Amino acid sequence: MLGRKTSYLTIEGLNCLVKATMFFGTIIACVFAANSIVCATATMVQDAPATAPATTASIGSVQTKSLAELKKEWGDLQIQIEALRMRFENTNDVVQRDDMRKEYASLNERSADLIDQMRNACLKSVESDGLAEDVTRTLLGIMTNDANKGRDEMVLNAADALIAAGIDPQYWVIAAKIERLQIPAKEIFEEIQIRHREHKADDLPIIKIVTN
Repeated sequence: MLGRKTSYLTIEGLNCLVKATMFFGTIIACVFAANSIVCATATMVQDAPATAPATTASIGSVQTKSLAELKKEWGDLQIQIEALRMRFENTNDVVQRDDMRKEYASLNERSADLIDQMRNACLKSVESDGLAEDVTRTLLGIMTNDANKGRDEMVLNAADALIAAGIDPQYWVIAAKIERLQIPAKEIFEEIQIRHREHKADDLPIIKIVTN
């Protein structure tokens, strides 16, 4: 088949939080899907080209595209991947399949790069403009995906930015209970809950008591 099981986001997953999450309503009805569209019906052969690992880009990196543009580009890319999957399943030509595996690896790498760009665009927006609804939901979805892939540092950095901006802490409680998340991923969101409580404790007013 076309690819070893991977776990990058689907377009359904990307839109899921936007449609189903009420901002500050503390209800996350669904999250990014754990598998790609390709992986819904295809598994990689062992000799398929590996994709480059995602890297942590600086929040301050130059963003030449808006979040909306990045999301559209990413969604269009998922359509290309699905079309490639269909072509792969409809041919038995060894040479064509080999070319498709290479194309799949390239598209997969591009998809991961766009997710990195979306993450950075969200973080930059949160830091400069606060908790815009669409930005917050998109970032939360990317965080659940990152958590499932073991990108703890990325998840915690994003959480710190959201906490500093004043996000409702109930988001972390709900995220920790998401069934799709693996146990280590759930533990990350439990750790974020502790961080949030500590942040709130640090923000409490200090009262000076004077005694005679």
